[in-house]
Amino acid sequence: MNKRKFAIFLIILCVATVAIGLIGCTHRHRFSSDWSSNALYHWHSAKCKHCGEMKDYASHSFGIWSVVKAPVGTNDGEEKRVCGVCGYSESRKSHAFSNDWSNDSVYHWKEAVCEHKNETGYRDKHSFGEWNVIKDATETENGERERNCVVCGYTDTEITDKLPHTHAYSDEWAYDGRYHWKEAVCGHDEIKDRELHDTDGLGKCRICENIIGTEGLLYEENGEGYTVIGLKDGVLDETIIIPPVYNGKKVTEIGDVAFQNLSSIKRVVIGEGIVKIGQGAFFSCRGITEVVLQEGLKSIGQLAFYNCSNLVAIKIPDSVTSIESEVFERCDALRYMVIGREMMNIGFRVFKGCDALSEIYYRGREEDWKKININDNNDVLTDTNLYYYSETQPTAEGNYWRYGSDGVTIVKW
Repeated sequence: MNKRKFAIFLIILCVATVAIGLIGCTHRHRFSSDWSSNALYHWHSAKCKHCGEMKDYASHSFGIWSVVKAPVGTNDGEEKRVCGVCGYSESRKSHAFSNDWSNDSVYHWKEAVCEHKNETGYRDKHSFGEWNVIKDATETENGERERNCVVCGYTDTEITDKLPHTHAYSDEWAYDGRYHWKEAVCGHDEIKDRELHDTDGLGKCRICENIIGTEGLLYEENGEGYTVIGLKDGVLDETIIIPPVYNGKKVTEIGDVAFQNLSSIKRVVIGEGIVKIGQGAFFSCRGITEVVLQEGLKSIGQLAFYNCSNLVAIKIPDSVTSIESEVFERCDALRYMVIGREMMNIGFRVFKGCDALSEIYYRGREEDWKKININDNNDVLTDTNLYYYSETQPTAEGNYWRYGSDGVTIVKW
């Protein structure tokens, strides 16, 4: 019974304690409208009996430092700043700093000139302007550049890398029988612009301007350069182009019987610099319809074009002084030809059997033609129409001719 009473007593005591606490919580603190503060914080303090209570507790919100007293000479000045919330102010000494900047590679600052020698002010990172090149880099040497801090004038210098190598190439074209290219002249085994030749009718490449010989020609050294001695087996090109240069040396001759009996050949272009066409070089090449001879050729050997029965026309350049015997014998389709003005000798039977030859265009005057030594069995030369060269309209009677504006077409006066 006593335990039951004791338990009831404890319950009543607890209820009373809670009730008293609830009644106490209804108290409302009264705070001062003035700010309290210390060096770090500000707040409003309670004005009621609970003086330890506070509200609006927060860190100061300072403005910028303002000068109270400027430093003079080596004497310190004074600066202060004020909290924008509570009005609390703090002060500091304003050191006297040098007018000159001190610096390192990253920062600049001003050193104190007052008694506080270890103090510095205005410390900040450099503010650099644009880089200025003071030495250009090359492929073999580093360059150098500099920039200045716009605040303190500090100069930052930097070594720049060497330039990457750029190959230098020859202005001249290198070439072979199919391609042309330009080779490096900087010591590196490099080439550029390698392309197939684009040749005209005379075998001259429109790009590199070299005369490109027929692939498959056979060459033999002759002491002065090369002689063309024939074609490799299986080469059946219809056009044969003899180049002026092979392997960096001049091609000077076409050898004896080099192309004899090759009926597949229809056109022959002989490059500048060839001085001699050997004996029987194109003997009985019955498919040939055109032969292009160029300046520099001096002699045409015996039987060189014998029995080229489809050859229609030929122009002998001025540089040729002698045509050996039987050169055009049995060229029975030959209708006209041009003979150069330096011709001095026409050999035995040169035009024997050239019955279709009806016109000869001589590059000289009539009196010069009469000086040429014309050997026997060339009767066709007296039976055909002979024209003498004249650049201007001739006043004398006779047969005359000139080249047209293209330098190729024959025009009769």
